[in-house]
Amino acid sequence: MLQDLESAFISSELPYDSEVIINKKSLKYSIDGAGDALNMNEFNITATAEDVEEFDLLNPDRAGSLKVGGGLPKLSPHDLRRSFVVFMVKNRLGNALTVKYQLKHRNINMSNWYANYSELARTNQLLMDAQLMSDFDEAIESSAVDAWDEIYNVSDTLSGAEGERIAKERPELLAKNKAERLAQGEEIVMSRSELLALVRSGDKSIVLLPTGGYCTNRNCERLCSLMDIVEAPCEHKVVTDKAAKRLSRERDNLIASFRAINDMGDYANELILDARKKKIQSIEPTLVKHSIPFDSFNDDIKAVWS
Repeated sequence: MLQDLESAFISSELPYDSEVIINKKSLKYSIDGAGDALNMNEFNITATAEDVEEFDLLNPDRAGSLKVGGGLPKLSPHDLRRSFVVFMVKNRLGNALTVKYQLKHRNINMSNWYANYSELARTNQLLMDAQLMSDFDEAIESSAVDAWDEIYNVSDTLSGAEGERIAKERPELLAKNKAERLAQGEEIVMSRSELLALVRSGDKSIVLLPTGGYCTNRNCERLCSLMDIVEAPCEHKVVTDKAAKRLSRERDNLIASFRAINDMGDYANELILDARKKKIQSIEPTLVKHSIPFDSFNDDIKAVWS
């Protein structure tokens, strides 16, 4: 059993030549009806509050069975296999495929079961790192301020329902404190400190969309990259000059993809091509508003079911 411990990459630090330790009951199988568990009391290993918290998290069906100052309800050599897997996945030393190879599982579902809740444990450990979460918060705030700075102070043109509203608001904000800003050498609508205060207070929220634009509604659940094609445009959407240029490049890629698929002449691709064509054409009004030149796209689908 000592050899089993060592082969599981868990160092027991027990000398093989110590008869006193080797002959302990804790290192022998219990065959008197008590099961095949090891008696951990012999090693004086007791659970801390942190141990109990993680045990309950990883074993919800056994939550409460481990007490602070107590020992595991049972520990068999087989339990060490799962403990090893949890340690490996939790610390990003491997994944389900690694586990399958290491433990010689025939089915990867069994490997996933062994690593059950490991991701949750890692996430929980991450969230408990106050310094790391503080760094995340600062990075998120900085990114949000960068986005709002682009909207208020950098982009010449704004489109999207919310973008057009802000475009009308910008001259008023600039004129409001123009004399004071000019005296300080500023030629901006809103300073970064003002934007940061609004972000921290919750008055300003922003999310980068797959389309390249921004959504200013923190509670939005729409998939705007698709919904703008089939529904009315989102009233919280903002598209800057920079985002419009990204959309122009995306449109070029969609056109190249459309034509490559269309040349196959396969009737099965009709719905894919129809959706792609609508996506391409939905980008064009934004390019017009941002004065980005383009050739209108009107390609016909070659293979159409009659």
